Amino acid sequence: MPKRMLHTGDHLNERYWRKKLTYLSLIASHLTEHRTQLSILSVQYRTTGEPGLYCVSLLVTPEPSVGKKVKLNIIAVPEDKGNKLSRCYPQACNIRSEWLGKQIEGGATPHYNTLLARDMTVRQNYEYIKSSFERGGDNMRHAYLLLCVWLQQRQLSQGRGTLSQFTLSLYLCRLLARKKLNPSMSSYQMLRNVWVQLGSSEDWTSDGTDSEPVTMETYRQYFPVVFVDSTGLYNVTSDMSKDFYLLLKEEAKLAVSCLDDINLDSFRLLFMTPAPFLRQFDHYICFNNRDKLESVVSKYDHEGKCLDRGQGPVARFADLLVTFLKDSLEERLSSVTYRTYPVQVCTELGGEYKEGGEEDGSCLIVGIRLNSDACFKLIHRGPEANLPEAAQFRQLWGDKSELRRFKDGTVCEASVWGSNSDPWSVRRVVTREMIVYLLEKRWGLERKEGRGDFVYLANDVDTLIHKQHPGVGQEESTVAILKEWDTLARQLRDMNSLPLDICSVLPTAEVLRYSDPQPPVPYASEGSSLMSANTPVPPLVKPVEGVIEVSASGKWPEDINAIARLKAAFYLELAGRLKTITKATPNYLDVYQVRVSSFWFDESEGQMAGRPANTSTFTASQTRPHLCHTSISNIKEDHQKTDNIMDPRQVFGEHSLECFYPVHTSQF
Repeated sequence: MPKRMLHTGDHLNERYWRKKLTYLSLIASHLTEHRTQLSILSVQYRTTGEPGLYCVSLLVTPEPSVGKKVKLNIIAVPEDKGNKLSRCYPQACNIRSEWLGKQIEGGATPHYNTLLARDMTVRQNYEYIKSSFERGGDNMRHAYLLLCVWLQQRQLSQGRGTLSQFTLSLYLCRLLARKKLNPSMSSYQMLRNVWVQLGSSEDWTSDGTDSEPVTMETYRQYFPVVFVDSTGLYNVTSDMSKDFYLLLKEEAKLAVSCLDDINLDSFRLLFMTPAPFLRQFDHYICFNNRDKLESVVSKYDHEGKCLDRGQGPVARFADLLVTFLKDSLEERLSSVTYRTYPVQVCTELGGEYKEGGEEDGSCLIVGIRLNSDACFKLIHRGPEANLPEAAQFRQLWGDKSELRRFKDGTVCEASVWGSNSDPWSVRRVVTREMIVYLLEKRWGLERKEGRGDFVYLANDVDTLIHKQHPGVGQEESTVAILKEWDTLARQLRDMNSLPLDICSVLPTAEVLRYSDPQPPVPYASEGSSLMSANTPVPPLVKPVEGVIEVSASGKWPEDINAIARLKAAFYLELAGRLKTITKATPNYLDVYQVRVSSFWFDESEGQMAGRPANTSTFTASQTRPHLCHTSISNIKEDHQKTDNIMDPRQVFGEHSLECFYPVHTSQF
């Protein structure tokens, strides 16, 4: 922008930004008039983030004959001559309360000033980055491109408040100046050093040396994360939250650990496997009512921040929400970060420009990562009753707050969200219930079906993959099966005077490693309510499989048939010693372990797979499910009531009955 366009005082009250938008509109008009000569397909206003007035540029799309994958982003910045940089210091105030029509005393505008500094330092930073990359060589450029791919796959560079590619290039230049990177290094060595420095060696929230003309202490009064540019005037991480920076450090540490593990395909994991924002957290809250967010900000945020127009209401609401949740739930939350969608908005020249940079369908998504050591507790413990903080706790939790005496003898304020008899399905959503309560009762936000003020996503996937059984939870079923398995395995290991000693009983079923989304559930015996006329088809009990490992022996015969008979005899011996219902076959042993809740536990063994040096292992080669009820008459009665008469052989096969009868029987 030529100097004659700018005048004294343009840095006040958004005058500079409105002149900048006018200048861009003149350029857009000129490009549109000569679009045929310049081979231009379209010209659009491009808005990234909010407030939209401060983040506007021109997006020029050339004709396909010029380039199908090329788009030009044109930004406008002031001319370098005669800019007074002291106006961009974070402690300065460049918005007058009279201009807003409010009487607000004092207050600084750090975010507004940072955006001014961004435009005034573009050329200096460009020259600094260009000279540094020329000195770093091709390997530094290759390392930079790989880091950009890494950030893109994890969506760590998309949206406001993330690590932009501009910030990344400045960081590489800083490491090169501090001799942490060397032009003689390979791209792999540079890549690794960047991750090591980013993950372990530096801390942008507390470390840093004083720079000119603004000290580091001054920056930290206004920004949680500080990383200044080459001029010392522009904090390029002014919008970055502390939780996002800690998440970035964690990702860098994981990248180094992937490189160090020789058993992993680190290139595929780091650069080819996407890990988007919506797959990185345990809980998500989506806010799509912008008017409601603005009302919350105006009611609960500090009045002095209204002057700082460089931070929009959505970003202010997100910062307010993160602070509120972490102060209220404390150790239950590990990290809280957010994203605003869409990342950019493109407006045609003939369309109506929206200053807020928002359009219908835009939303704020907050990601919450839980602390597994504390998030499942049903009692949220507060301060002791005689402390001043107890009144604040009661005001926060309202009717949920009560006095409780804990095991250490102290009497504290606490909020109770369940009882010890509640299943794990309730414990997993305790944190969700607490957050929803705070948003509804304290901030007046509504969560309802359809178009509420916010949508909370926590255990929605579990309701799709878990089979629902009244009174039985998935975790409880798994724990019960593990107890039954341990009991049976202990009985087998304690058997004495066997032809071959049992070394171990190894689990092979999914449920025994907590990976079965639908573990076997209890079924009652014949004659109970579960086997009524409404459920004539017998339920299928999925067997829980395992392997018996016996000691080595050199007396095994060479004949395969003889080995099979010895195995059958071994199964018969085990069946005779077990004090439960068993069924021994030549190929496996079924054990029906009955517990108090009438749960049937099937444990199957199979043929010998081989004889290692010190053990002989029997593995399952054929598994037959146990049917609690095999009444053919009930199946027949059920199908008499329907119009669709199924082939009897298909009925036998689908209910695993065909394996118990000859083929001719089912056909007949």
